[in-house]
Amino acid sequence: MTSVQRFTNPKWMGYQHRGHPWTSFSNYPRQRGFTAEYIRHRITLGDKEPVERMTLNRDGVAFYLSWHTFGLLEAVFCRNVQEALLLKEPANGQVEMTLDSLKPMLQSWAVHVSEMPGRSYCHGYLDHVAATQRHAYNQFISLVAGDRLDYPGSDYIEIRRLMNYVACLGEALWVTTAGLFYRFIGPDSIPSALSWHSVPALGDDSLHSAVVADGWCPSTVNYLNLSANLSTLRLALFHGPLYEERHPECSAEKCTLTQVDTENYVVQHTSQGCGCSFVGPDIHSITELLGQSSIPVIRINKGEGADNPVSISVLDGSSVEFVAFSHVWADGLGSTSEVGLPICQLRRLADMASNLVEDGAFWIDGLCVPEESDLRNLAIKMMADTYRRAKAVLVLDSGISTISTTDRTEIMLRVCISRWMRRLWTFQEAVLAKELYFKLADRVVLIDSIIPEFKDQLVDPALTGLGLFLATLTAHAQNQLFNITDVARAIQWRDTSKKADETLAVASLLNISAFKLACAAPDDRMRLLLLGLENLPRGLPFMQVEKLRSPGFTWAPSTFLYPSGQSMPRLDTEATCTPEGLMSNYYALIFDEERPVRWVKGVAIRGRMQGLAYEAPPAKELVSGRKNTKRVVFKDPATVPKPRPAAELAKTGCEMAVRPRGNVLNVEYDGAMAGHWLLPPVPALQDSSVPSLDSVTRYYLNYCESPSRVRLEPDAYGLG
Repeated sequence: MTSVQRFTNPKWMGYQHRGHPWTSFSNYPRQRGFTAEYIRHRITLGDKEPVERMTLNRDGVAFYLSWHTFGLLEAVFCRNVQEALLLKEPANGQVEMTLDSLKPMLQSWAVHVSEMPGRSYCHGYLDHVAATQRHAYNQFISLVAGDRLDYPGSDYIEIRRLMNYVACLGEALWVTTAGLFYRFIGPDSIPSALSWHSVPALGDDSLHSAVVADGWCPSTVNYLNLSANLSTLRLALFHGPLYEERHPECSAEKCTLTQVDTENYVVQHTSQGCGCSFVGPDIHSITELLGQSSIPVIRINKGEGADNPVSISVLDGSSVEFVAFSHVWADGLGSTSEVGLPICQLRRLADMASNLVEDGAFWIDGLCVPEESDLRNLAIKMMADTYRRAKAVLVLDSGISTISTTDRTEIMLRVCISRWMRRLWTFQEAVLAKELYFKLADRVVLIDSIIPEFKDQLVDPALTGLGLFLATLTAHAQNQLFNITDVARAIQWRDTSKKADETLAVASLLNISAFKLACAAPDDRMRLLLLGLENLPRGLPFMQVEKLRSPGFTWAPSTFLYPSGQSMPRLDTEATCTPEGLMSNYYALIFDEERPVRWVKGVAIRGRMQGLAYEAPPAKELVSGRKNTKRVVFKDPATVPKPRPAAELAKTGCEMAVRPRGNVLNVEYDGAMAGHWLLPPVPALQDSSVPSLDSVTRYYLNYCESPSRVRLEPDAYGLG
């Protein structure tokens, strides 16, 4: 069964929704006299062996489907919703659920909210709406995670359609709600998001194999779902992959096919069978301009006739308008100044540049960046200025260049799932551009012409997801300054074949000298980048990536090219990076040295066993007068430390490094994110001999010589 079939319209299960006035979401079952009935039976979930589960019966699933669609919409809109708006009867006579009328409903609702009398009234209403949706979300997620919807005799794929339909409807409603908060109450008022995108991962054990069988890279599917939203993923699955290729070796985080083997790389001609010769620029002219901190640009002097040779003039970029090309090496345009490019490619590049600047001058790394390391470092030094000064930046991608549609949504989608969008260097090239163009099959389009307006994104979650991707690329042009969190979020799904180039590709965005980093040893560049920034997010040590091994820096991520930067708050710069380590305010939990560590196997989270748990000492050992026991849940058993006596652990400093997030502490143990520590809703530590969890205490965060051991040491002057 294909992946897209999981997102087609589900069958309506026949529950009689009509005949009642609208009511609150929580009152919907009482109004209809519904009581859930559960059945224990064996079910097969995806590709797994049959398991025994307690599920709803068919009537119960039919009720929940009505409750979480019609019931939810009515509770939010405060009016009845006609069945014809969500149901349709196709040719085969089986009534299906549809999202076709959802956008007009959301538009009408947005107008209604805009006409509400006063900001205070509107705020109260939207708070109620958000609370209603959170209730519905939490309830539905528990049903999905507990496999409660797979009633006896149900079809596995049909239940996945039902789940994804409810999730897409809930997500659309939430996107509009968040937009209304933003528009009428203010950006700081938007409630924390509801993760409707998690429904496929929780409820569909065979989705991964299905998307791979359909030609999708699992990392692309994951990237769309997590960085955009479920509706964007649904749209992409309906359109299909951009490239005809297979991804059996790719993971949920990385695509192996985009990695370039530079040792065996072959530059491509414009057509198969073409054997034209290579032509390169005068290397002495390139060297001279780079030595003067000038930008070398290229002008192609084409001879008459296809067989006549071409020549290359090297110009100073400060004296002529030029186009900078942004491309991926996987498409065959990678080269160096010494090697050059085929004549057929030179003619093609010159023609495209001539359509954007009068003289046809252009810059491309395959001609303007030498292979020799010192000269390459000089070119990297000028890279940011190259894209800043270019009159236009033109994106070349083999997938994007096949697009001939005029549909703005499809163009945005194809750009967002392109190889170009997933490569590291292209991020800087895009955000520094004065004007960013994409080369389609029959024309070029300016990015500003395809980004949707707010009013369109407000009622279309797929447009919202796509708009978020592309808006990041125009942030610099709108004078937005980048910090390390912005960069970490933007590049977390990108990659490069030269891992040592990571810091070089983002340094200029952070106002750090790329040239100084290029001249440093590759394994020392991340440390130098962080020292140059100085002010860092407190949560940086808790990124779930491999860490540096430099003394004093084993807290620091070795890379940002991994999907974990999304969790860091953008305005968190409360940590100070010094040559000795990181200084900031942290919370610490200090355990009784005499009480041993105990393990509890099998912790039920949302109805499923989620691994192992570390059971802390009873709270009375930590807190005067409190006896409740708290637990840390480890998501990945591979990261769980071996049980050791607390007294032994105490000798190394503190057992855990933690950071607050509402009433949850994210816990790091032995250098890896281990799980979550659930806090009571009131301040827990009252004993004056230990720092209070609700106070800000000065700590010096340092790691022992062993990079796998964490130590939180109190600052001698700041504790108290």
